[in-house]
Amino acid sequence: MPDPTDNPLDRLEFSVGADSGTTAWALAAALAAENPPIIVRDHEVEQGYFYLDPCNLHPGEAEVVAEILPRVLAAIAGQPSPSLPELRRRAQERALAWPD
Repeated sequence: MPDPTDNPLDRLEFSVGADSGTTAWALAAALAAENPPIIVRDHEVEQGYFYLDPCNLHPGEAEVVAEILPRVLAAIAGQPSPSLPELRRRAQERALAWPD
């Protein structure tokens, strides 16, 4: 998808279908918990998708994301999905505690 702010880059829209066994917000949270963390643009996760944005990737990091993403998806598929409001509350608490 073209960048909505007209930056010269494209974003990858990653849809998480009902048949995947998880939710977009659960996958986004699991990716953020990885080492290294994979932070996604998760503004639309309640609609079943998020964006992967390459603007902060260094050479070779896209390949790392491509390797980690299917492993994480397989690991969380079928597990109970966390509450989206709870995930957002925790994220807000972490942001307010920054730079801890």
